[in-house]
Amino acid sequence: MLQTVLLVLVGILVILTAYDNFKSSRYLKGNNLYEGKVISSNLKSEKREDTLLVHYYQLQVLYNKDNKQNTKGVKTTSEYKVDDKIMLCESDRGLAVFEYNGASSLSAFFLMLAGIAIIIVGITNQYAGSYAPLALALVLGFVALSLLIEYFAARKEKLDVYEGEVVDILLFDEDKSQRQFFKNNYYYPLIKYSKNNNEYKYLSHYGSRNLASFKIGKKGNVYFDEKNHCVVEKRSSVGTLIMALVFLALALLGFISIIMGG
Repeated sequence: MLQTVLLVLVGILVILTAYDNFKSSRYLKGNNLYEGKVISSNLKSEKREDTLLVHYYQLQVLYNKDNKQNTKGVKTTSEYKVDDKIMLCESDRGLAVFEYNGASSLSAFFLMLAGIAIIIVGITNQYAGSYAPLALALVLGFVALSLLIEYFAARKEKLDVYEGEVVDILLFDEDKSQRQFFKNNYYYPLIKYSKNNNEYKYLSHYGSRNLASFKIGKKGNVYFDEKNHCVVEKRSSVGTLIMALVFLALALLGFISIIMGG
């Protein structure tokens, strides 16, 4: 019974990790990417008392498509200045600002499947007999492999690193007609950083219901993808590697146990 509970809890942890990675793998769907130049940038921010209704930058972008110059109005929560380069992509919502936040959606999908498999193995453990330990070891190995692939793929990315600082914490009550990424009644940090002697700000996509989760003045790294001209808000950390090694060790212990017991 205890083993079943532990396996279910581990499965839930893996699924939550996968879900977090899904949220952070913000590729706007589409095969066509267009590099453009910002020709105007205006901040649209509206509050009601201490609650934020909308906060985004309305940009006009000049870009080439089919050997023709076009202009397009787009919205983004990251600041761009006039003459900055920007990457646009075709998405289900039309042409939009390309955003990539460092996690692989494919890896997250496999991780989600692995979490579900762990829960199934835990629940059916008493019925699976001698096959249960082997099935669990295989699943744990699969989880470890998925995490290792994501970690080392992220390490290969060439990102510029700048010092960022939380300058404000905004409580969202977003107008449904303007809704993009944010949840109502969640707090989101506004972060500033300096690049090429210019100061930029972006509103994080990662919020919390707990105001104490963020602190004005807290500093940290801001990763910028110069190739795609965007902030990479989340990338695989050492925590991902540690989790992968833990699952790998558990898988190896499982296989050793099966061999010694067989």
